[in-house]
Amino acid sequence: MLEGDVKNYHVFFGIWLITVFSSCSKTYSLQAPDLKHIYEDAAKGSGESRNPVIVIPGILGSSLYDQANKQTVWGAFDRDFQGPKSPMAARQIALPMQKERAIGELRDEVISLSALDRLRFKLLGLSVEPRAYAQILATLGAGGYRDEGLASAGVIDYGEDHFNCFQFHYDWRRSCAENAARLDAFIKEKKIYVQEQRQKRYGGTPKPVKFDIVAHSMGGLVARYYLRYGNQGARGNTSTPKLNWAGARSVEKCVLVATPNSGSIVAVEDLIKGKNFAPKWLERIPFTTLLNYPASILGTYPSIYQLMPRTRHKTFVNQAGEPVNLYDPELWKSQHWGLLNPQESESLAWLLPEYSVSERKEIAYDHIAKCLQSAESFHRALDIPAKPPKGLSMILIAGDSIYTKERIKMNFETGEYSYDFYAPGDGTVLRSSVLADQRAGSGYRPKLDSPIDIKQTLFLPREHTNLTSDPVFANNLLYILLEKQ
Repeated sequence: MLEGDVKNYHVFFGIWLITVFSSCSKTYSLQAPDLKHIYEDAAKGSGESRNPVIVIPGILGSSLYDQANKQTVWGAFDRDFQGPKSPMAARQIALPMQKERAIGELRDEVISLSALDRLRFKLLGLSVEPRAYAQILATLGAGGYRDEGLASAGVIDYGEDHFNCFQFHYDWRRSCAENAARLDAFIKEKKIYVQEQRQKRYGGTPKPVKFDIVAHSMGGLVARYYLRYGNQGARGNTSTPKLNWAGARSVEKCVLVATPNSGSIVAVEDLIKGKNFAPKWLERIPFTTLLNYPASILGTYPSIYQLMPRTRHKTFVNQAGEPVNLYDPELWKSQHWGLLNPQESESLAWLLPEYSVSERKEIAYDHIAKCLQSAESFHRALDIPAKPPKGLSMILIAGDSIYTKERIKMNFETGEYSYDFYAPGDGTVLRSSVLADQRAGSGYRPKLDSPIDIKQTLFLPREHTNLTSDPVFANNLLYILLEKQ
């Protein structure tokens, strides 16, 4: 072959390779899976062979209703959506505080009314709907699950065929252990309902009902406590419950999505500084402050303290890099955090108008101490390594593509803190927290060390609230629920 022919051959061969690979890339371009086609047959089977599903939203995922004033205090933001701007509004959304009374005894007239499939409010006359866990319901719908809540609200007309999917709503301000007790009662109620429906449709003696659970974020902590301890958290005390796996008798698969099993730094930030619940893009609009809740309000919620990270994982350190005990109430007092921040004095006066300034401070300190003690007890209960009974599968889904705050360094001389370590996560919850990885803060060791007996794990490149919108999530969730043995 002549030199010119060789050059021409190389050019021709290169063009041929480009053509081949180009055609392959067009033929095999990535796209979302056709869930209807994949699960069409499985979706038709809604009889006794399919476990009904219970969907548990995370924090903020249930509407709250004040029975005394007949008013929705969380979940309707068409009018006053800028947070509590009056003493009455503050008292409605905060939990009551009182010395010498246990956390579980502090009650008000507010109850959870329904689960929120999205957070809806209006901005400049436009409807804004940040997705909460609507994508989970949409995915389940593709798999043939007929949701009772959507049917009863008239959103979708399923006829009478809506007995295999339920939304569990709860007062997310309260302790996760208390809400686990509510979940226990909810499951017992739905178990009777499903048995009646099966008897009505299929006759004979219905087989025992078992549920599958799909829980997002904090909802996963409620589910885990329920599986381990059933209704033992009803009184909200701080004693260590007996590990009896009472809830596991009613559950076959538990899917935890972005659950902070070892806590999140975000919870500490919210308790110290308060929280703006608006989508981040709204913060860029001048003179716009939506859904802003001060630390004095959030500091009354035991649930947020239960979302804090563990001390042993060295998430919070001093200038020398030594771990600081976040659960010491004296630390909160010395640093004037949360309810004890002087800038919260006006809001604290709204919550405790009948008390003097000094009395308010005493009540606030007492409340923080009780919440911290409750959180430590809750963590101990979940961190006990224990193998679940046969028949229960724990499936974890986590984000790990966003560098997420891993460590806070505190300067006790100035009172300032900074973030000096970031690690893979979903922007809110670390990958290691979803896994409840006990190696965190103690150096690398081969093999995962977790109190959760994990059956399956899925990692996705998504942000905390968008994990459920990933088509890979939808595909895998339906496979787990409908086809996986």
